[in-house]
Amino acid sequence: MSAHSATKSVAARFLAFGALLLCVTPGHAAAPTSEAPISCSTSSFDAIPKSSFLQAAQTVALPVTAVLPSNSDAQFVLHQSLTDGVSPRIFRVFEIDDPQRRNSVGGELPVISVEPPPPILKPGYGLNNSVLLRVQLSEPDLFLWDKRYFVLLVCSGDRMTGWALTSSLVSDAHISFLICTPVALLVYLLAMSAVLVSRKHVNPLVVKYPAIFGAKQMDLIDFLNPIHLVANAFNEASVQKTQVLLFSFLVGWLVLALVLRTGTLVDLSPTIVGLLGISGIGAATAQITYQQKTRLSFENWAWLQKREVLTPPAVPRGPQWRDLVLTNREFDVYKLQTIIFSIAVAASMISGGALNLATFSVPTALLGILGLSQVVYVGGILVRPPAVSDLDDSLTKLRLAGETVAAAKAQKTDTGPDGKLLAELPPGQEIAANAQRQYDDLADTVVTMIESTLEVAADRSKLNLV
Repeated sequence: MSAHSATKSVAARFLAFGALLLCVTPGHAAAPTSEAPISCSTSSFDAIPKSSFLQAAQTVALPVTAVLPSNSDAQFVLHQSLTDGVSPRIFRVFEIDDPQRRNSVGGELPVISVEPPPPILKPGYGLNNSVLLRVQLSEPDLFLWDKRYFVLLVCSGDRMTGWALTSSLVSDAHISFLICTPVALLVYLLAMSAVLVSRKHVNPLVVKYPAIFGAKQMDLIDFLNPIHLVANAFNEASVQKTQVLLFSFLVGWLVLALVLRTGTLVDLSPTIVGLLGISGIGAATAQITYQQKTRLSFENWAWLQKREVLTPPAVPRGPQWRDLVLTNREFDVYKLQTIIFSIAVAASMISGGALNLATFSVPTALLGILGLSQVVYVGGILVRPPAVSDLDDSLTKLRLAGETVAAAKAQKTDTGPDGKLLAELPPGQEIAANAQRQYDDLADTVVTMIESTLEVAADRSKLNLV
């Protein structure tokens, strides 16, 4: 909408203001007075002669956002230049109670700053013909949103050179907390309900540990424990998923609060997008890397399942808070580093508030440390002692040793010290005696490795050859 059409719209909407509040006649305007001159730049709204409004040109002003936030940085854009060609103009903002009343009372609002508007703030309002006023608004009289009226004065010295009338809804400062809190609780309860339903459904593959790890059944009291929302495929709390959950809830809260306070959406700052990206990529990379480092090959896992060597845990484990700083019963300093810097960034985002989402930034060094902590954590998984990999190799050797025992019995021979089949059985030596001993030694080692690595009981008798 152009500035000319906007001016016509405002003039039509507030015709009563000109007819009542500024109701004077030409005779009144020219009537002599013995009072001292009234200064446009210092006098109160009630003290400014109504004739000044007739003598000054009416212009147009608009609130920058659909809803103006109280107790914060409310913005108006006014179709007036910063200077009158010689000296800077003075801009004042008054709030009036009712534009249709003849004696409307106006209280002045503190103007925080006056500056040229951004190029694409509002159509028709350019750098050379408009100004952006930042004003501090008081709390609205009504709960939530309240419609209020404003008069903007343009003064050149003591003389009024322009004025504008506009209106806007003003939001209460507490609206974000009063509405965002129930919304966040609803989202949390829905998410926890989904987890509760999935935990109550017993998957038949639970008995084939560790294809799907048995999950601990949730009680109603567990609804108060958000750690269940960040469990990974191994039913352990994931620090990366916790980071994603933290920033997702926080950014979602702030975006909703921004809509409630201003009625508009703004672009998220590159820093916030980067934080969400770092968290998401870190969570995905960590889970892939963790599974690769802690998972048996399908051939060896199927061989163990066929023999029923693995015993599922008597009590399925559930995610615990200590999982956020422990890895395989070892304190993980990389996880702690991620938690510390995530909390620091989240606290900074909260202190900045919803109105600073578009400009929120984190020092490059701190953002780099946050990303580096993800890299270091994944790197820590990669350089971790390959316990599962060693177990997988030993299982492969055990399977081959079992095949060698079967071949030795079929050929009525045995193996040498190198584990290879002999062409002929030495006199007096039992068939497959050496091959069986090598197999039993490997089986004893594998049982120990299973119990220490997978932390489940292994039935040694199931590994005996028949």
